Amino acid sequence: GNFTVPTSDLSAISGTSLLALQGSGITDRLPATAPTLATYDISGAGYAPIIQSGISGTVGTYTGLFYNYGYGNGDGGGISFNVPSAMGKDSSGNNNDFTPTNLLTTDVVTDTPTNNFATWNPLVPSTGTFSEGNLKATMSGSAGSKIVATIAATTGKYYMEILFQNQGNWPVGITSTNKREPSLSGTNDGSTSLGFWVASSSTNLYINTSVTSWSGSGATWSNNDMVGLAVDGVNQTIAIYKNGSSIGSYDYSGLGWKQTFFAAGNYINANTYLANFGQNPTHCGTVTAGSATDGNGIGLFKNAPPSGYLALCTANLPDPAITLPGEHFNTALYNG
Repeated sequence: GNFTVPTSDLSAISGTSLLALQGSGITDRLPATAPTLATYDISGAGYAPIIQSGISGTVGTYTGLFYNYGYGNGDGGGISFNVPSAMGKDSSGNNNDFTPTNLLTTDVVTDTPTNNFATWNPLVPSTGTFSEGNLKATMSGSAGSKIVATIAATTGKYYMEILFQNQGNWPVGITSTNKREPSLSGTNDGSTSLGFWVASSSTNLYINTSVTSWSGSGATWSNNDMVGLAVDGVNQTIAIYKNGSSIGSYDYSGLGWKQTFFAAGNYINANTYLANFGQNPTHCGTVTAGSATDGNGIGLFKNAPPSGYLALCTANLPDPAITLPGEHFNTALYNG
């Protein structure tokens, strides 16, 4: 063949899965900047990655990362080249490239078959409109504008960021239901929502239409400040951060919730909520991306998540009680 397989660092490891880059194929289609390698260890079994450096291609030299346990068997890791600038490029070597139209590198998110990040949920009835892969919600002037994340943050600690763009009557927070409501915590909803009403003059906390006393009410905000929300679904506390610094938290354990979703929304025409659950660090191209990841090395945020808090994505969810459903549920076929 016309490629050289790097073997020197891997020859003593049994059962290694190896990726080789072919000079006239894959590496032709990579950009001049080395790609970022995303690694996975789905079951937490601790299979250490092996780094094989000096993989040469026609546009540069890259470092490969491999797991010494096969890909696709439920425990092994995959290899994912996150190369937004190669969007539309044909990796076969035949140069059958697509030319992206009205797509930018900021339109590329890091979801993969092995890890999906939360977004705003367009299936929850809302008078708002969703765009940018359901990471941007634009409010209308009609009631029914509460927006809810797709994944509940119930059994762990999770962090997200929302960009504040100097808008009024702009609540962000959490909810226990994914049903339609006029707004987040601004109406009588049976104490099923908790909203920090972020503003240039204060940060009021509303529950069931009532202003609730809390330590961070005096915090003020400016255009393009980054709002961080950190929810502890086990102990049922919610903290809010301004540009990486905590301004206070609230214990909602007395509300009797069984599940918790990140949420936002109010019926103020044209108000927007640009969310980042770890896959949208530029907030749809509005700000420069940050480089902070969670404690598992997942996601990109403007500010570092608090210690112990993770990006809200499937890779960070607890393992299901039944890891192999086929051992308990299956299809039985009969002839005759």
